[in-house]
Amino acid sequence: MSDNDRYVDYLDLSTLSWKRPAGPPRVWRVVDGRKEMPDGEIPKFSIQEVPAEMEDDVIDFIEKHFIIEEPLCVDQGLADDAEAVRESRTLWREVFRQGASIVALILNADPTAKPLIAGVNFLAVITAEDKAKYDSMLELRSPVLAKIMGEQAKLSKEADVLGRYGVDKYLAAFGLSVHPCLRGQGVGEEILRAREDFGIAYNIPATETSFTAMASQVLANRVGFEVLVERNHSEILDDEGNIAFPKVNVKSIKIMAKKLY
Repeated sequence: MSDNDRYVDYLDLSTLSWKRPAGPPRVWRVVDGRKEMPDGEIPKFSIQEVPAEMEDDVIDFIEKHFIIEEPLCVDQGLADDAEAVRESRTLWREVFRQGASIVALILNADPTAKPLIAGVNFLAVITAEDKAKYDSMLELRSPVLAKIMGEQAKLSKEADVLGRYGVDKYLAAFGLSVHPCLRGQGVGEEILRAREDFGIAYNIPATETSFTAMASQVLANRVGFEVLVERNHSEILDDEGNIAFPKVNVKSIKIMAKKLY
């Protein structure tokens, strides 16, 4: 499959102000899982920055697991919309190339084996300057993705994490997914906790995420995120006054944030 079949050529976030300093990927933490796998072993995970050569792997991973489960994507049938999928992949690629994303890798006994992905969180550092020009950078042409991102952007603007916390930049999220076979191992929680490691290392004082699934809202609360804005789905209306996401079975969207230091 060619890049033309997988990506669009009009999305470009290369002008985001922050760039990861040069150097090998940093490991934020190495943790044990919480329960035995079918082979009787408790897995061990490296929570770390994503090696550049894993770009396609992590994008394929989140496409496979995220858009078929995330409530707004499911409501809008994003997985069945080829244009929206290509735009999503391109957005993740652009975010990935900033260098802020986090991956959980299963530590294999064989050091020559290809790393196995347990989970990934696509992250970007947004500065006050970036926030002002963000809409012009994010040219979405797919009605499906534009609707999903647009409604969350409205709530994020209302939350105003820069003003609320008095900071000049923050860590924003563009999708978090954990492999179904590894849920219950604490992978998602450790990925969220690693944002604090990232913030301290790179002087990023805060993080914000639109949490749309109940499980992720509970998890975020557990690791110290606070709710800045919460909106019931019955209150989120489209331009015609209809409920924007009528098939979502979660009560509300929560914009949640956390000071990292």
